[in-house]
Amino acid sequence: MLGQSGKDSLLYEALGHFVAGDLSAYTFEPTSGGVNNVVFYVMKTEASGEGKTLMGVLRVYNNGNDDAKVYFEHRILGLLRKQPLSFSIPETIVSTSGNDFQKLSSGASACLFKAIKGGLPKLTKAREIGLCAGELSSAMAKIDRGEVPKVCPTFPYHDIYKVHHAMTRELFLEQLKSAQFDEWRAFANEVEDDLKLVEEKIGSYHGVLPWSFIHGDLHYDNVLCDDVGVTGLLDFEFSSYDWRAMELAICLSKYCGEKEPFGYFEQFVDGFAVHAELTEAEIESICILIRLRIHSNVIFFVGRALAGEDLMSTLTSRIETYCKRLRWLKANEIEIVGLIKSKFAANKKLL
Repeated sequence: MLGQSGKDSLLYEALGHFVAGDLSAYTFEPTSGGVNNVVFYVMKTEASGEGKTLMGVLRVYNNGNDDAKVYFEHRILGLLRKQPLSFSIPETIVSTSGNDFQKLSSGASACLFKAIKGGLPKLTKAREIGLCAGELSSAMAKIDRGEVPKVCPTFPYHDIYKVHHAMTRELFLEQLKSAQFDEWRAFANEVEDDLKLVEEKIGSYHGVLPWSFIHGDLHYDNVLCDDVGVTGLLDFEFSSYDWRAMELAICLSKYCGEKEPFGYFEQFVDGFAVHAELTEAEIESICILIRLRIHSNVIFFVGRALAGEDLMSTLTSRIETYCKRLRWLKANEIEIVGLIKSKFAANKKLL
């Protein structure tokens, strides 16, 4: 991981691919997101020396130099921009070489996105976010598979141990049992026990659940809103071809850790069901798929720690919350499934 001087050097190298000439007028300010990558606002000081202008959002990928994944993300974004959407999605500022992203001397790739106005909604505007998420799900379903690379670089969620290149099932379970988790032993054991149950259940979904392109990481921290509603959906880095119902499962997963999750579920699904379509089998699978998403996050963070891309504390600081979500889902599965069925039936979107 980079120190501050190394990070500054990397950022200016990256910016130099997108801005010609002297870079001394440009500075970087941290965003409130960017857990996986190096992400900064690019600010330009006015010629008068007074005030700064936001020029864009610079991202340096921290993904094991996986250019195929970066290309896939930008291809999906390009195809989505051909469809009418009620919100903005990331749009690149083309490099001086005419590319959407550029390779750096470190081997990482970088891109510069145009800024989208708005702030993070957190727990507000759940229905509005659901409405746009459903619209996106419908738009993703319209993408022709022949227009994207035949091999999707992001594996489907049910291929769970491929969520990170450094991970295997054996290695993951070994890490959960290691001394690094001694302080959180009860939670680590809970994760392991629930994961085994989820693995058994998802085996029955093959050939039953429909497939589609999905955003793959859509939740309220990848959304921008203003006083009126949603202005943008962000971070398509994990776009993939997967079970269609995973999109809703991912969207709902973060709400599970809140004080009263059911209210957020109701608001979100009320919006989502306006545009999206699901079968009865998909809806009945949702709670298992949300648990699958939670386990995927755990495995992903262990992989990043083993690969030297992050610290294990990124996971251990979250593991109690993850277990809380798993417990709530198991305790409320019947009510959640009933809620979702009623919303989709009311909108005539239950297939």
